[in-house]
Amino acid sequence: MRLLGVVVVALVCQLPAWAGAATAADVDRPRQVLLLYAESRLQPSIVEADEAFRSTVSSGLGAPVNFSTEFLDLPPTSSAAYRRRLWDLLRFKYQDVHFDLVVPVSIRALRFALDFRAELAPGTPIVFMAVHSVSDLELPGDVSGVQMTADWMDTLGAALRLQPETQRVVVVAGIAAVDKIFLALIQASFAHGPAHLEFTYVTDLPLDAVAAKLATLPEKTIVLLVSFLQDSAGRDLTTPEALERLVERSRVPIYGLTDITMGYGIVGGRLVDYKKQGIMAGELGLRVLRGEKLGPADIVTQNTNTFMFDARQLKRWGLDERRVPPGSAILFREPSMWERYRWPIIGALALILLESVLVAHLLIQRRRRRRLEAEAAVQRGLLAHAQRVTVAGELAATLAHEINQPLGAIVSNAEAACRLVERAEPKRTDLLDTLGDIIDDGHRASDVIRRLRAMLQTGTAEQQPCDVNVLIAEVLKFLKEDLMRAGISTDLRLRERLPLVRGDAIQLQQVILNLVLNAEAAMADGAGGLRRLTVETAERTPGTVEVCVRDTGVGVKEGDLESIFKPFVSTKASGLGLGLSISRSIVEAHGGTIRAESNPDRGLSVRVELPSDGGP
Repeated sequence: MRLLGVVVVALVCQLPAWAGAATAADVDRPRQVLLLYAESRLQPSIVEADEAFRSTVSSGLGAPVNFSTEFLDLPPTSSAAYRRRLWDLLRFKYQDVHFDLVVPVSIRALRFALDFRAELAPGTPIVFMAVHSVSDLELPGDVSGVQMTADWMDTLGAALRLQPETQRVVVVAGIAAVDKIFLALIQASFAHGPAHLEFTYVTDLPLDAVAAKLATLPEKTIVLLVSFLQDSAGRDLTTPEALERLVERSRVPIYGLTDITMGYGIVGGRLVDYKKQGIMAGELGLRVLRGEKLGPADIVTQNTNTFMFDARQLKRWGLDERRVPPGSAILFREPSMWERYRWPIIGALALILLESVLVAHLLIQRRRRRRLEAEAAVQRGLLAHAQRVTVAGELAATLAHEINQPLGAIVSNAEAACRLVERAEPKRTDLLDTLGDIIDDGHRASDVIRRLRAMLQTGTAEQQPCDVNVLIAEVLKFLKEDLMRAGISTDLRLRERLPLVRGDAIQLQQVILNLVLNAEAAMADGAGGLRRLTVETAERTPGTVEVCVRDTGVGVKEGDLESIFKPFVSTKASGLGLGLSISRSIVEAHGGTIRAESNPDRGLSVRVELPSDGGP
């Protein structure tokens, strides 16, 4: 006895552990769900509901779920013997399966499940969906589900909002069992419809005949498509397939009753939402599989349908979208250009704005640059003028000698003329020759003064064709006496028929003057040796005139050849370092280039290249 008591106590102590183990095992146990369909195959509407139900249950339950599906293929009127044989087959097939939930889809499948549940799955809860009404059924306490309410009058009301001038309503349906069920329900609803409407029911016809009938409908008519799974010729269809044929020929808008027809040509309506049916039924099924007790009081009857409209069909039939019931879903709306290309448009506008800002900035910079260039040109002109004044001061002695020569000759010739006049019989020829010499000397003195004034005057540059050879000859004539006193011989190698250069003659003469004076200074600093100034012109490349001033002076170091053109850089002890800098500015302003290079023997060569103006 004491041993028996110990065993009992031990068993009692182990009960909580066993219970916990059983509970844990029950949580992880795969659930068995049986789906019953009255049809022989899945219609698009049932597929939508089936997928929504399975997805909701599988994703919401922590344990695995095994779904078993049976297509009962129930005839419109089945005998008791037929039903019994079908049930015996199912009982034999699932004799080793314990179902946790039975899900009948449609009213006929629900009736079948209620009749034979006690034999196949006694005590198994039922959650139905896609059932129109259960008012004529006595439901056990463990049956719940989602009732499918067909809002026929709501769809008709929405159609009348869009087409208030409607006078006739044509209802189209097939002859399949489901088609007839829907047709009977809609006939019952429209029996109490608006009195001003004429209702016509088109059924028991081949699909082509129905399409031909819709092609002859008068204006102020609408069509309501109920369900079309089979036509009178016995051809099995889906409602979307039938709808596509009817839409091709119908002269009036077609409205639907189920969401599976949306997108196939109907305008819209308050449509049975099979996906929502599946989701709601799946949520009830989850509650049952988790152990919750549900009954008829938990049947969902509200908010199962949705107002839906096809924006393309509204546009096709010229119907005002603003007249659809509030809260309606507008599907297949074709996006506007802004909606379709919003970001590319924004990007393009941003790019255009950026480019506009950049262009504006460049224009401002261009205007500023031009202003600065104009100011620089003025300053360059002032500097050039200052240099010319400086050069004129340095050449004052030469100028005095140049001017004194013709003036002295004028005086001598005038005295000679006086002596000739004092003679008793002066010879006319001698007198005319003397007066001619006076005139020539006066012109010579005038030319010297004119060249001096041209060198010293200021003003804007005048672009005109210039003969470089003539400019060089005038400069060297101006410096002839100075070069002779410095012991410098001049070698002119001026090419004949040289193309003209467009530019300002005074500025170009100043460049030549600067180069010759620099060469003279370089040779004056040399310790003896040959002092030769060579000035050469050529056209080495078409469209370009080259002037080369070569000396035999001290030259410039190879590393300083570029720096001598910078402002305030000079190789002369008393130089300001502005001559070559101003010369480069003038040459570049004329579109040319200037560079210096050391001679192979001694001295420096400065080459100026200017664009030609055309012919010689």
